[in-house]
Amino acid sequence: MLAWPEPRIVSSRSHRAGTTRRWFTHALTPVFAMVALAAVLLPAVAVNPAPPNQEAAAIGGPFTLVDQDGRTVTDEAYRGKWLLVYFGYTHCPDTCPMALNNIAEALDRLDAGMRPKLQPIFITVDPERDTPAVMKDYVGAFEGAGIVGLSGTQQQVAAIETAYRIHTQRHDDGNGEYSVDHTSVIHIMDPDGRFVGLVSDLMPPERLAKRLTQLMT
Repeated sequence: MLAWPEPRIVSSRSHRAGTTRRWFTHALTPVFAMVALAAVLLPAVAVNPAPPNQEAAAIGGPFTLVDQDGRTVTDEAYRGKWLLVYFGYTHCPDTCPMALNNIAEALDRLDAGMRPKLQPIFITVDPERDTPAVMKDYVGAFEGAGIVGLSGTQQQVAAIETAYRIHTQRHDDGNGEYSVDHTSVIHIMDPDGRFVGLVSDLMPPERLAKRLTQLMT
């Protein structure tokens, strides 16, 4: 069995990214370019299956959150679709937009018949600032990707962080500003809501598309 990858904890101490667009990869800042180069040079990261035991079964589960249109949604709303679930926040300077852009670009590479079977979801780890309206503007910047942005109360978000084993730590930066360190990894869930495995958020889009195709066919 392939090794189960260790999720990264990323620091968001630099502040702030601003509005992200799908085309940001064509005008990378030096920091973005370094991250992108590292992703290319690293060995291909497989979609590593979860261990077939209680540890895997404990990841994921029921949730109640609020989508970018202000509607209360549960995990049942996404039954029948494969899910790519990523946790982050809209003030994240580089890691979150890079991960979401990789997801969006990977979806562009899927066969037309496969794309409707998959739903990307972005769940905030900063519900204090990431209201539904803020989330709607943010995920809408990734044009054509159809990313759903989910927020909720502090208690609701804390519950799903625990369910998906997402670790966060807030850092007060002064003048009322703060950043949030958080686990950065993509969770893959099957159409029945079961945890399938983890994908590195640094995986290049073409490799992610290939892995998804292998899983879904």
